[in-house]
Amino acid sequence: MTTLFHGTYAETAPTIKIGKNALGAQDNVFDGLFASSTYAVSRSHGSSVFTYEVDSIATNDDLDCDEAVAIIANELMVDADVAAEIVSAVAYEESLEDYADSLNPRSEFDADDLGWEMQRLRGLVARKLGFDAVECTDEHGTSYLIVNKNIKGEQL
Repeated sequence: MTTLFHGTYAETAPTIKIGKNALGAQDNVFDGLFASSTYAVSRSHGSSVFTYEVDSIATNDDLDCDEAVAIIANELMVDADVAAEIVSAVAYEESLEDYADSLNPRSEFDADDLGWEMQRLRGLVARKLGFDAVECTDEHGTSYLIVNKNIKGEQL
């Protein structure tokens, strides 16, 4: 079991929701909830910190598999060859710019959205493979996208 920390200005623990419209009028850009392995980093995102206990965290190598190709092909409605190239980029956090025409980010489309879409796709593959969370490289170094909607946060 790994304890991850999520900082927010909300007074109650955010829940993990899956689906484009799961947050109502808000963008559900990631289909998950970002967390950190340290309290200090999570505290930089809000005055309330909640803990989330996860059993399994996907790494880059976990995402580079045949099952991921089928998941991405289905999600993006692309053929297996294109999906395999996208899986490789997503698994190793490489640029998705060459595949922009095949992507459909959930927010306004610009360069940042390709990175956010990569994180969403990493989470999608991890969730479909049965992981609770996935490592993602971001401004904090390594953060974790929790994608198991059954995991609930606890007030710290």
